[in-house]
Amino acid sequence: MRRREQEKNRAGRRSRGVFMAATALLGILIAFHVVGLISASMHMERITGQGGIEYEDFDRHYVLITQETNESVWKEVLSGGSSRGRETGAYVEWYGQNLDVDYSREELMRMAIAARVDGIILEADEGDELRELIDEAVENEIPVVTVLSDCYKSSRQSYVGTGNYNLGREYGRQIIKVSTKETKKALVLMDSKADDSNQNIVINGIRETLANEGNHLRLELELAAIDSASSFGADEAIRDMLVNMEELPDIIVCLNEKNTLSVYQAAVDYNIVGKMDILGYYTSDTILQAVDKGILTFSIAIDFEKIGITCVDALNEYLNTGYVSDYFVMEVNTVNRTNVKEYLKNASENQK
Repeated sequence: MRRREQEKNRAGRRSRGVFMAATALLGILIAFHVVGLISASMHMERITGQGGIEYEDFDRHYVLITQETNESVWKEVLSGGSSRGRETGAYVEWYGQNLDVDYSREELMRMAIAARVDGIILEADEGDELRELIDEAVENEIPVVTVLSDCYKSSRQSYVGTGNYNLGREYGRQIIKVSTKETKKALVLMDSKADDSNQNIVINGIRETLANEGNHLRLELELAAIDSASSFGADEAIRDMLVNMEELPDIIVCLNEKNTLSVYQAAVDYNIVGKMDILGYYTSDTILQAVDKGILTFSIAIDFEKIGITCVDALNEYLNTGYVSDYFVMEVNTVNRTNVKEYLKNASENQK
């Protein structure tokens, strides 16, 4: 019996040793990646300095962590945040970019906490894991500002965004504008990969606006989930949906940039321009041109650079004073054929 117990104890010690070694190795790997991320960001600044621009010193290091890594929306948020950061002595880095491995938001949050960054700007959701990581960051005296999608049950310092309910109300108002007594159906394209709670708030805003301000209409609101994980996937899903429909909807509503571009391209390719009103999202050059040509009826216009600026201002204010507002809600506007020329002119001037 004693020999068996001794063998069992030795086996247990060996198992614990293997587990501890594996844990230590994982920690070392994460540490290497964290150091790599920090070194990469500092090296980028040195390269920039050698191009004729004076080398910049920064007092603080903020990171932007997003689910998507290539959407134009986030490039604008980063542009605004980086501009404000340079003015106020903070380096703003889009965390996890240009790496060989695609890390999840949760993994990037752990790296940011381990790197002891000065502040985090996070595209959040209501998931338990992200909430716990936000709380962990705050416990480690790293302030967190959520952007465009919130995690209100967490201890984050601020939320900066459009207000999903207000966004839904704006879509609802535009649906009412383009509808007549003959309008039967409006189809809303949702993102199957996005946080349901945020999208549901948008949908509730649409429904309540239609009920309160569009009760004279006999309009059916339908929802369709589109996998927008990649542009190709969204294109294919939307094309298949439109081709296989027995009857096209009178109105199709897009809640993100990818779906807007996919519906626009499908309308052109399948010669269904003008057969339905397309309500889009974002103001890229392509989308603005589509509005100008009448292919898109309108598109949501949000100043994403201002959102980036506000995120950095919120982090600075909290670190400087210990206080900051819980919410910063940005204005939502729409682009249509009556004002699109002004947006195109501004876009052209910004590119010069």
